[in-house]
Amino acid sequence: SASAADAMRAINPLIDHEMNLGATLSDAVMEALFSPFGVVKTGVCRKRVEVDGYLHDYGQPYADVVSLDDIIIDLAARRRDLLTFIGNGYSLPYEYVMNAGDYENLDEISGPDSSQTVDDIGQPRQGDIGKDQNAHTQRDDWQPHVDLVDMWLPQENLVCTFAKNGRWDKPLMLREWDGPEIGPYHILKFIDVPGQPILGLSPLALIRDLHEIANRLYRKTAKRGENCIDFIGYTGPSSKDAEKIKDAQDLALIRLDNAGGITQMSMGAPNGVLLGLSEDALQAGKMQAG
Repeated sequence: SASAADAMRAINPLIDHEMNLGATLSDAVMEALFSPFGVVKTGVCRKRVEVDGYLHDYGQPYADVVSLDDIIIDLAARRRDLLTFIGNGYSLPYEYVMNAGDYENLDEISGPDSSQTVDDIGQPRQGDIGKDQNAHTQRDDWQPHVDLVDMWLPQENLVCTFAKNGRWDKPLMLREWDGPEIGPYHILKFIDVPGQPILGLSPLALIRDLHEIANRLYRKTAKRGENCIDFIGYTGPSSKDAEKIKDAQDLALIRLDNAGGITQMSMGAPNGVLLGLSEDALQAGKMQAG
């Protein structure tokens, strides 16, 4: 209908250009492939400045992937609809939080927080693996940040914002969730685990062993191929014939007086059995991965 076409023309640019939803969903799928689940947080931007990124425009919807490092979830819930809380951590510029006028109980914020390169149990954050750790110090020096936490309480239908390092009985912001009943956090998992309504099984975990085996075997075969040499061996009486062969051009006519003492040889040739095993592991990995 005409109204549906008008709606499509209005919504598609918002999805494609203002929200970049395709990239968000792609990242969420990758999170769910590598992790127990992927999470996308949705809502309407209430901040009048783009402190959350240039894809967050005031009054417009947004959709963001929440890293597994930042998700806070009620793992004791027996069903998805029985969650008592779900939330995520993030950081905002310290000056904005203190001066925006949107937050209360600011005495809960003792000052800027240093960027953390490990999670709450001391493990490296997945987003920081491979990064130069000096980059965090440079960011903190350039624009100090404060760590915050958003928590959605389904039973109260409230979204609460806390200072991560403050007391959680005094929220910085309290607002009613006015979106879909499922809440702002959307969870994607590929393989269900019995008795675990929230946590799933990473599909890549099922093929990791085959992946590593295939790569080890192929690297070993490739190393042998790099070390392989072909050469011409000869006995003493055939030395002159060997010199002629070494200097000969393609299809040249050469007189050989003792050809029986010359042999073309190879050493370190790739092992066909190893190559076959690596191919078999690759095919098994493809089958396991579907």
